[in-house]
This record gives sequence, C-alpha cells and structure tokens, in this order.
Amino acid sequence: MLFCYSILPEYEVTVDEDLPPGSDIVNVTAITQYPPVIYSIVSDPVSDVYFAIESATGRIYLRNRFTNDQQNRLLYNILVTAADSNSIAQTRVRVIVLRNKNAPVFIQARNATIRRYQAIGQPITRVIARDDDRVGTPSATVR
Repeated sequence: MLFCYSILPEYEVTVDEDLPPGSDIVNVTAITQYPPVIYSIVSDPVSDVYFAIESATGRIYLRNRFTNDQQNRLLYNILVTAADSNSIAQTRVRVIVLRNKNAPVFIQARNATIRRYQAIGQPITRVIARDDDRVGTPSATVR
C-alpha cells in the first residue's frame, strides 16, 4: 500500500519571482511497503515549462524563471504522483509566486562629481528611491 503524507492535504509554498532555474521549490514524500517510490509530475502545459521533479527523491525544482511567464501568474498548481510496484498516490502542490509589480523609482535625480583623489570607500552622493510594492515582501526592498 502506498501512502502520501503531508501536514496538510496538499503542499503550499511561497516563492519570490526572481528564483534562478534549479532552485528548490519543495520536497514531496511518500512512504510504502513496496519500495522504491517513483515520483512524477502529471504533465500539463504550464507545469512542464516551469517545474521538474527528481523521480527518486521527490525534489521539485524550478526549470525556468517565473519572470519569463508572460501571463504573470501568481499561483501554479502541480499534480504529483508517487508510484510503487502496487499502486499510485497523488498530491497537489500549490506554488504562490510573489511578483514585483512596481519597479523602484528614484525620488531625487542628482549629478555627482568624483574628485580625482577621492578616498576609497568614502560616499560620493546619496540617492533616495521608493518602491510601491507591499511592505514586508521581498519585492518591496530597494537594494
């Protein structure tokens, strides 16, 4: 008998939109009396582009950048199967993507002059920028 388990009936993870390909999304886990367990993602046009799974471990990782998604989806649903020699079980993975909807804006524009013998490590000027994304999210941080 194969049994998929998680704390919730489905997995839910939140990730930032600028994750590079190869980044971990989540690990799904199944237990069985008849090892090995083989994991796979049920094929669909969206999942096939953005996600892949390691069949022996259940590690789901990013295949392509979310920033390539022209529809700017905020939610991806992945259907995962785990199979042993006797049965198949399924679980759903919900991936919530935090999008950067507003680019930072410089509030003050300044020209700066660097003196020929300016000491290394000394400030040259100060700039101020604002970001209108939701406070506390990674996309609201101006770096």
